[in-house]
Amino acid sequence: MASAPKARKRLAVSNGDDEFIAGFIDDYFAECEEHFTSVRALLLTLEEAVGGAAADPAILDELFRSFHSLKGISGMVELREAEMLAHEMESYLRALRQRDAALSQAGVDALIDGVAAFERVVAARRDNRASPPIGSAMRAIAAVVPASSSSSPGAGPAGAPDVVAPWVMTFTPSPALHARGLNVDTVRARLRERGTILHAAPKILDSAVAFEFGFAGDLDDETLAAWSADGLIATRSVEPPAMDADDFGPADGDAPAAAHLPSAASHYVRVDLAKLDELMRMIGDLVISRARLADTLARIESRVPPVEWRAVHENSAALERQLRDLREGVVRVRLVPVGEIFRRMPFVVRDLVKDSISKVRLVLQGQETEIDKYLIERMMDPVLHLVRNAVSHGFESPAERRAANKP
Repeated sequence: MASAPKARKRLAVSNGDDEFIAGFIDDYFAECEEHFTSVRALLLTLEEAVGGAAADPAILDELFRSFHSLKGISGMVELREAEMLAHEMESYLRALRQRDAALSQAGVDALIDGVAAFERVVAARRDNRASPPIGSAMRAIAAVVPASSSSSPGAGPAGAPDVVAPWVMTFTPSPALHARGLNVDTVRARLRERGTILHAAPKILDSAVAFEFGFAGDLDDETLAAWSADGLIATRSVEPPAMDADDFGPADGDAPAAAHLPSAASHYVRVDLAKLDELMRMIGDLVISRARLADTLARIESRVPPVEWRAVHENSAALERQLRDLREGVVRVRLVPVGEIFRRMPFVVRDLVKDSISKVRLVLQGQETEIDKYLIERMMDPVLHLVRNAVSHGFESPAERRAANKP
């Protein structure tokens, strides 16, 4: 997986776990943004169903898959606040899917606020800042999750478990254990039979990937010895787990099957813009060399027999066309739909008019137009500022609009 060298150098330290996390962190940021883009659109569609018929199961399933994936990858990079938020939103969506809860405006608001809090947590990690508080968002989500549907053992309103896991269970897979039918899934099932899994995270131990479980349950010496022989080492925990998260991937009926996960990512490769800039620089050098070659050929044309000159000229012209196509191809790689600027606008407008007497209809056009990624990133904040100003200061009250025969 490609990642920016500067970011990796900044995050990687001598500790093996941190080096492991640094290897994924840039891809984590990119994958989060992909999920955010999808989730924003789905939540606005979901909101339209409030007060009407039951929510579209396909939308609930897609949202659940996104938050399930966000929970998993956040656990991989040990971003616990993000993992907790994703888990709590996943719990509410599970209740909606199972008809244990009814879709409400408070529920949609809690999900939207939860996504906003999630984005702030990820942005803080990207900027190496302290993580912002998430208590308010967690309480709002927990308030709409029926107690019978909550999958957070011992979780209070703030979503933080009040049960301290007395054990840390560490399992290191190996070919020998795999041959005996022992893997992460069988270990997870074994732990569930004897207690509650409160925390789970991958670790690097002696250059091998291990899995660490926070576990609450009663274990006798005979069980501990048997598990130790199976590669599951138990130690006493001295700190409470960060959250309830009992899986790394699909393991039970609540988790989506791998076959149903979105596969579009397989058609794309993430490339650092700096690499494209370097490629464009090299193409520029080739263009200059091609111009020098053309100048040299022009000076020796009179000395070359016409038959030979025709072949030289055709090869030179073909090289020029190929360089032009190559340059245009690299430029197209940098182009992204201008719709990326618009993706936050529905949420901005929604928040501005939520507590207002005005009603605003947002119409977006031309989102398929492509411009350079560099410009997209720098246009986003100014355009959002213009939209905020337009909504805050550019609309009359409903009464004033009716008096002026406006819609």
